[in-house]
Amino acid sequence: MFIEMEHADYGKFKSVNQPFKFSETPAKPSWSAPLMGEDNDLLNEVIS
Repeated sequence: MFIEMEHADYGKFKSVNQPFKFSETPAKPSWSAPLMGEDNDLLNEVIS
């Protein structure tokens, strides 16, 4: 149920994995959540 991931700033951490499994498509997160405010510029562009 948990998966170990790597974060660029914080190193290794455990995260919740997907609760379902597909036979041909792996359900594995490929990146960690953004840092606080990391995507603000992108969101401001989309909203404007």
